[in-house]
Amino acid sequence: MRALFVTGSLVHGGAERHSITLMNRLAEEGHECHAVYVKHDPSQLDRVRLRGEGSVTCLEASRYLDFSALERFCTCLSGLNPSVVVAANAYALMYATLAVRWTRIHAPILVTWHSTRV
Repeated sequence: MRALFVTGSLVHGGAERHSITLMNRLAEEGHECHAVYVKHDPSQLDRVRLRGEGSVTCLEASRYLDFSALERFCTCLSGLNPSVVVAANAYALMYATLAVRWTRIHAPILVTWHSTRV
């Protein structure tokens, strides 16, 4: 399986911590995992332990919906052609949904909610 995990940043938070833990465990089991984070905050980057072809990419978004960052995401997504995209919370889900639709990649999008409200 080739999984692409999307987070808003790599700040010290529950959604980011859970995404990194899941990525690391899947990579340990031999899956190809990649990470994309939207805003530049690599606070937990040193916790990411991807193997083989795994990669980490920051989109460097400078505002809430940054079309340059979205274009970088589309380029990354096209190159990876993941079998699944996992988004952590609504912000990452927005970027993942737009990029998957614009690139016409046929990967399901999964979302993890780390909130008490939907």
